[in-house]
Amino acid sequence: MTNITPVILAGGVGSRLWPLSRSECPKQFRRFGTEKTIFQMTACRFKEAFVEAPIIVTSGEFEALIRTQLAEVGVVPSLIIKEPVGRNTAPAIIAAAICARWRDRGDALLVLPSDHLIEEGELLSSALQSAKEAAERGRLVTFGVTPTRPESGYGYIESGDSDGPGSRRVAAFIEKPPIERAVELISDGSHLWNSGMFLLPIRPLLSECQRLVPSLLDGCARALAKGQANSAIVMPDAALFAEIEPLSIDHAVMEKTDLASVVRLDADWTDLGSWHAVWHTMAQDDQDNACLGDVVLQDTKRSLVYSPDRLTCVAGLEDVVVVDTGDALLVTHRDASQDVKQLTERLRKDGRTELDTPAIVQRPWGTYQSVDTGPGFQVKRITVAPGGCLSLQYHHQRSEHWTVVSGVAHVLVGKVEEQLSANQSVYIPQGEIHRLENKGDQPVTLIEVQCGAYLGEDDIVRLEDVYGRTEETQGRAIPSVAAE
Repeated sequence: MTNITPVILAGGVGSRLWPLSRSECPKQFRRFGTEKTIFQMTACRFKEAFVEAPIIVTSGEFEALIRTQLAEVGVVPSLIIKEPVGRNTAPAIIAAAICARWRDRGDALLVLPSDHLIEEGELLSSALQSAKEAAERGRLVTFGVTPTRPESGYGYIESGDSDGPGSRRVAAFIEKPPIERAVELISDGSHLWNSGMFLLPIRPLLSECQRLVPSLLDGCARALAKGQANSAIVMPDAALFAEIEPLSIDHAVMEKTDLASVVRLDADWTDLGSWHAVWHTMAQDDQDNACLGDVVLQDTKRSLVYSPDRLTCVAGLEDVVVVDTGDALLVTHRDASQDVKQLTERLRKDGRTELDTPAIVQRPWGTYQSVDTGPGFQVKRITVAPGGCLSLQYHHQRSEHWTVVSGVAHVLVGKVEEQLSANQSVYIPQGEIHRLENKGDQPVTLIEVQCGAYLGEDDIVRLEDVYGRTEETQGRAIPSVAAE
């Protein structure tokens, strides 16, 4: 089995890592004291090992962010599947399998969640080789990580009898257990952490879906067939996709099939599902504290303090998490960090914008940061990277005033083009078309003052855009693919 296509699942929100992870820029696109984001690490993990480029399954709103981050690490996706709504891992993987068969992209899918940290090296390569041999025998392979501690935040896999070199039959899947049960599970050596990674030969996978969850397979096939596609993007039909039952691939297939095998992975692996897990991955001082940013500690132990933008001091505390993103501050006990999700649900009910929008918002052309806001006005700091170009656009409900702080901006307002340098400005009336471009080799920084009755980001009408954000995806729908 030489043609393996990586499938990167990158649609999650990561609410347990709020306030760093937010719905407009979740954890997989963030850096946790590392050079690359977790998504970029995932995309690069097997870049040299496969002929096939990766398929990315994600929310449509992340497309520009994904393309920007992939370009930074030199990865070109073979396909981006833009889910209109999240439906858990089973529909995402089935949709990828159907698209891979339709486009003749490999014999098997290597499914990789985009929010995991994995130690690279021989152990990972060895596990993949064992998984390939099992997949060639028609087995649906999951990777089980050797536990290093009792962990109630992970699911577990019980391994059974050997079914070939390096792999065993799956005896059972166990949901996230209480800590007492987790201690029992890791004592006998037959239970592994459920990594959520799979190597799935496409034909056996679709055959098992047809046998075990035919309605799920049919729903995915119909949503794809009625959707739109071109050479780079697939968009399932929104209404039909929303009707699909949200199921994990474990519940839908792996727990029911007789073809499930598990390959042991002894490499260092972490699912960044909580701040407690992040603390485990970071370098720690002699008091077991993990810090990032401008942090001063006094008589503090076993704590995580994240404050990249301003001074944060912690004194006399143990086992705490302190995360300061500039516009939001989280303080929690480290063992209670799984409860952050409940906190975000409360923020959702309260309509707090800090739940969704990060302090610094990434765009294909650069970033912007809200500096001040109030009734009828908003002030933003905008940075346009060299070569960056805002869309040709207008606004129904607001006017804008741009003042350049540094760099040279090429600006179009109506039919007038001009070049603005530091301390020069331009006024953009409500309803007037405009665009800004950075043609230089240095970033352009400007202050934008918005005035109007409504200042939401959805009051942008794009007429032209070099990043394809105005382009209607055209092309033939994906034909229904029956299992063989």
